Amino acid sequence: MNYMFETEKTVNFSASRRFSSLGDDKALSKCHGHDFEVIVVLGSNALDHTGVIFEYGVIEALISRRYNNTNLNDVILDTDPTNEAIAVDIYDKFYHTVLKNLNDGTPDEDKVKVIKISVRGGKDFVAHFYPKGPQ
Repeated sequence: MNYMFETEKTVNFSASRRFSSLGDDKALSKCHGHDFEVIVVLGSNALDHTGVIFEYGVIEALISRRYNNTNLNDVILDTDPTNEAIAVDIYDKFYHTVLKNLNDGTPDEDKVKVIKISVRGGKDFVAHFYPKGPQ
């Protein structure tokens, strides 16, 4: 879907993780750290009363509080904290704590929607998540 307005916010955080599903003989199964880069892209056909799609400070605070200087295995509990799992977790937390209430009562064509969440963990790997379904 094309929106009249799209905007993106980049947030950086540092965290450690390990991939237990790989087995003990793999390097990534040991605890290791990364500087992560998250890009959240939002779209809407309407602006709020201040003339923006959304106040991105809320996203930055949510990501920083939840992930910065943590062991991601203590944050994402049901799977290894891959870049893909981090993107889905960010979406779930953002949707349930912010977007659901923000969009309540808003006509569907004017709702703020998450177009894409990208997570770079390590210098050469980026995962992109494109949410489907109602937002």
